[in-house]
Amino acid sequence: MSDVLATLALSVVFGIAATIGFYFVGELSSAQSIFLGFLVTAVLAPLLNWILFRPLPKIHNGQLQKDE
Repeated sequence: MSDVLATLALSVVFGIAATIGFYFVGELSSAQSIFLGFLVTAVLAPLLNWILFRPLPKIHNGQLQKDE
């Protein structure tokens, strides 16, 4: 499984957990909970992809190096 699919699957799992949490704990209707679950998934997928796979800066002896 590629890394992008893994982050997408993780965001779907968080979206499902958020939907269940909104429905039972937040006392929202099922339509509202599903919409917010989709919203959590749609926001979390690109965020996780950006956080986990962005290129890191080069470090030499504790100092950041400029890209050349």
